[in-house]
Amino acid sequence: MMLLTLSISALFLGPLLYRLIARNSNLMSALDAFIFVVIGGVVLFHMLPDILQVGGIWSLAFLALGLAVPTILEHTFHAIARHAHAGALLFAALGLGFHGMTDGAALAEATTSDHQSLLAAGVILHRLPVGLTIWWLLRPHFGAVVALLVLAGISVATVFGHQLAEPLLHELHGPGIAWFEALVVGTILHVVFHRPYHEDHNHQGLSHEGHSHQGHQHAHHHDHRQSVQQEPTTDWLQGVGSLLGVVVLLAIMVPYWLGTIEHQHGHHDDHGHHHAEVMTPPLADHSSAEVLHRLLDLSLAVAPWLLLAYLLAATINFLLPTPFATPRKQDDGDSPVMQSIRGAIAGLPLPICVPNASRLYNLLLQNGAGQTYALAFLIASPLLGIDALLLTWGLLGAEWTLWRLVVTFVFSMVMALAIGYWLRQSSSATEVSQHTDHPSSATDKPAIHWRTRMQQAVRHGYAHLIDHTAPWVITGLIVAALLPSVTGLNELPILPTLLVLAMLSLPLHICATGMTPLLAVLLMAGLAPEVALILLLLGPVTNLTQMKLLSRLHGKRSAQVLTLSMVLCALAMTQLMPYWPSETLTFEHNQHADHWWQYVALVAITLLYTVSLLRRGARAFVAELLPTNNGHHHKHH
Repeated sequence: MMLLTLSISALFLGPLLYRLIARNSNLMSALDAFIFVVIGGVVLFHMLPDILQVGGIWSLAFLALGLAVPTILEHTFHAIARHAHAGALLFAALGLGFHGMTDGAALAEATTSDHQSLLAAGVILHRLPVGLTIWWLLRPHFGAVVALLVLAGISVATVFGHQLAEPLLHELHGPGIAWFEALVVGTILHVVFHRPYHEDHNHQGLSHEGHSHQGHQHAHHHDHRQSVQQEPTTDWLQGVGSLLGVVVLLAIMVPYWLGTIEHQHGHHDDHGHHHAEVMTPPLADHSSAEVLHRLLDLSLAVAPWLLLAYLLAATINFLLPTPFATPRKQDDGDSPVMQSIRGAIAGLPLPICVPNASRLYNLLLQNGAGQTYALAFLIASPLLGIDALLLTWGLLGAEWTLWRLVVTFVFSMVMALAIGYWLRQSSSATEVSQHTDHPSSATDKPAIHWRTRMQQAVRHGYAHLIDHTAPWVITGLIVAALLPSVTGLNELPILPTLLVLAMLSLPLHICATGMTPLLAVLLMAGLAPEVALILLLLGPVTNLTQMKLLSRLHGKRSAQVLTLSMVLCALAMTQLMPYWPSETLTFEHNQHADHWWQYVALVAITLLYTVSLLRRGARAFVAELLPTNNGHHHKHH
């Protein structure tokens, strides 16, 4: 009963903590970042692993549904945007109430075992940010009474789950329940990420009731990415709130992790079965512990390679500073084949993103580069990069690394030749103007002093590049740690999966570096190499940012032809590929990684990413992942 009382008390401490923070309006920005990190982390590491394990592949569909439907309603039907978001808030609150029953059942189970005290501590600890989030989300929309009623409802659900623990455990652990929880998790992620309530808190302070309906609707229609543009005085508060959120998230999850280990050890002498068979359904925090273990293993494996990649990126930038990226004027006598080879060679090793590649493509044309050369550079540069290549080597070995290098090189050449021929045949007037409007070459600029080049190189390798790649690397590692929990993932039919991935790559801008850990884990789990090839080729280059650039320079039709050609070429390569690397992949050599240099590298990478998070805040950090965010919110270009 003491554990139950503590869990309910922790839930109601949230509003009290909120009231203390709200006395200083400047701290609301930090609170927003804190909630963003903690609730997002609790959902990803505490709730989602068991949902994916029990619900299987369909849980991903319900997760996407819960995330997408409110977003589509709010952006498509502006007249009902407020009501759609309010409905999403209430549904998320209902889902948290349902989750409260499983919390209560877990607490009851903990009282009957000597090996589950840490798991109970994890349950109690995560109730405080849950109560804080409910108050933060619901009070501006529905008032204090409704928010208190929701907290009371979750408390009642917790008591109910505690009293009916044993029969409730098995009833709440089927695929149907997992699908419902996946829908709830998607909705929670929507309401936490969307943040239309942030403007309410900024303007209202403690007096939420005084905010006008019209002002709320105006704030509600702000784009997700606009919320990351903070006032300078609150930038550092966002960073501090984000770091505090990470600390609290670790405090919540570590007891689950250690408690699961303790639980396994306590049952080891009496049961010779696998831990998934030993554990009772509600304490399926074994799934969470497995995800955390995989995340640590992957992080240890990639950390040294990431450090080396950032060092090489800074070195390349120092030896070949920015003007090199607008290469010397191409000889008009160069054949298209030679231009495609040279453009692919120039672009593949560069660790740059699509927006930067698009900007450099424009500069190439302005400085007289051949059309085929510029296209090969545009396609090749986001496809790989020295950082992605090194991660591939560290996770998959030399064979897959060489194969990835050759495949991306051939793809870049073929597409540059095909689209270059199309543009020459169409005789685009835009192309001619781009070649003649700016005749001065970047190589004509005065030489940069070596100290300035050194500063620029360090800024590029350890500020701009980290700002851009860190969110993708972290996301790739988290998704890679989560996906093995999904049952039935390797049973998907190849052709429909290829088509779905090809369509999904269009609105998204996927970083080649962040995609590498995900691909490694999927391949080790039995993913078909054909699917991996589609992700490798289409994810980083087929997106709206590139289409807009090509539409502006060469016309809408040329942009459509290029995008369709890349999709068809990638699909054709899956059928015509003469050689596939070995499919006998394993991660066992990294599961017991205890080399001191791996831990040192992981600490160093963690510090570098922490500085980026502190400087930018969690929302600007995550904004790198948004489809139409060109990755330029940070100021390191």
